[in-house]
Amino acid sequence: MLFFSVLVLTPVLSYSQGAEPKAGGEHAGRTTVFLTEAEREAVLSEMRAFLESTESIVKAISDVDMALVAESARKSGRSAGADMPKTLHGKLPASFRKLGSDTHRKFDELALDAEQLGDEGHSLSQLGALLGNCVSCHASFRIEVE
Repeated sequence: MLFFSVLVLTPVLSYSQGAEPKAGGEHAGRTTVFLTEAEREAVLSEMRAFLESTESIVKAISDVDMALVAESARKSGRSAGADMPKTLHGKLPASFRKLGSDTHRKFDELALDAEQLGDEGHSLSQLGALLGNCVSCHASFRIEVE
């Protein structure tokens, strides 16, 4: 039987315009990324898709349904980022883009390994590493509307 620890992530994206980082405050140490409303919505939509995939993966692992693990992971793989606005490339910091790309890659690897190995413990370990990317991103960046 697999045990899964649920991470409770506090919201770290600020939606109020003009909020400045304060030493020791909620925004301390995070890079502010300024986007248009449409760009912001595209990024947030992608993040919600990551969460939906993760939820489905967890349920599939608990049911030992590795085909569903692969299908759910693939939904957030590299091909999922193809519809992002082209304007984002110039606005997102390189470290944000690198983390996003690595997250998509990790979803693809999870899908492939679920199909080829069929090992729910391995998939759960991969999901843990993947969630580390999510935590790192939310701890490092905040999105503001231009």
